[in-house]
Amino acid sequence: MGENALEGGKVVKISTDLLHDFASMNLQSFIDELKQNPAIDDLNLFASGATGGVSPNGSYAQVLPANTEKGQLVSAKKLQGDFQTLATLVDDAVQNLYQAAVQMQSDLKLVSMVLTDASDEADLTAAEMQEDLANVDVDGAGGGSAGGAGAVGTGPVGGPEATGGGKADGGKPAPTGP
Repeated sequence: MGENALEGGKVVKISTDLLHDFASMNLQSFIDELKQNPAIDDLNLFASGATGGVSPNGSYAQVLPANTEKGQLVSAKKLQGDFQTLATLVDDAVQNLYQAAVQMQSDLKLVSMVLTDASDEADLTAAEMQEDLANVDVDGAGGGSAGGAGAVGTGPVGGPEATGGGKADGGKPAPTGP
């Protein structure tokens, strides 16, 4: 059996694959067990007081220490009511657990998807940043090493060189008249 990594002081890496797999496999099997467990079905039937089924006496409306309908055991009616109340409380807790597990599964899948998308976007952003850094004019000579779009000082796109105005001789304004 595996050792608890947190107790051992080890590093635990939570990856997007781990989140998705936990939601899809582990949590799904827990949800399926809650939906398909016959004991939970019986609990629900006792809580609702349903009749028929496979209870020991054929009715989930009766816990039979004696015949409550004919009054042979006065405490039997109280026992039935108390058991139904208990079954209702436990059934409500199980239903809440089920709903929380379904919500957790949905949330974990969403977090996994968001983190995967963010990771993909970060990779793209890093590539774009690398291109931008390659185009930076660090020596003032104009234009970057790649000379691509977005480079500093590289041409007439809307700049002074494009309109003929501005600085004609390396920093001094061009003459404007006679």
